[in-house]
Amino acid sequence: MSAPVILAAALAGGLLFRIRGGLGGRKLGTDTSEARALFALGMGLMGWGFSRNSWLLLLPSAWFASCLPGWFGALGLGHDGTSWGEDAAWLLLRGLMWVALPALVFWDCGFAPWPLIAAGVLCPLAYEAGYRIPLKITGLTQGPEIGEAIFGALLGGATALTVLR
Repeated sequence: MSAPVILAAALAGGLLFRIRGGLGGRKLGTDTSEARALFALGMGLMGWGFSRNSWLLLLPSAWFASCLPGWFGALGLGHDGTSWGEDAAWLLLRGLMWVALPALVFWDCGFAPWPLIAAGVLCPLAYEAGYRIPLKITGLTQGPEIGEAIFGALLGGATALTVLR
């Protein structure tokens, strides 16, 4: 397992997740379905490319289906007058929903998807970090947009770890 490969996968995951989110529609001129499809295809092909297991070609469908549920209005994480605990619980559920179908595909193909499940569990912390880390990156605002990039990086790195360990 190579650290540069995992880092590259994390960076790709962060970018793909941002494209799936607000970056796709605003900056690239795609609609939501196209942005989700681009994310799903990128993440799926990344997982397949690490192993060349032909059954992992099911990953794009699993990632796309994971895009469909909403966020339960929890992206504010208490920063918008809601309860942090309640929002974090919803984001924990949503994080697990993000990884459930891809984890099942990995599991069925003989890979232990624990890194991916761990990434799903870390969803609330990734979004909270988006509010707390004082990054000044062009095109990203403090809060959910930075959290989106962090969570996507977790998903990308976990995909690489799942296949390469």
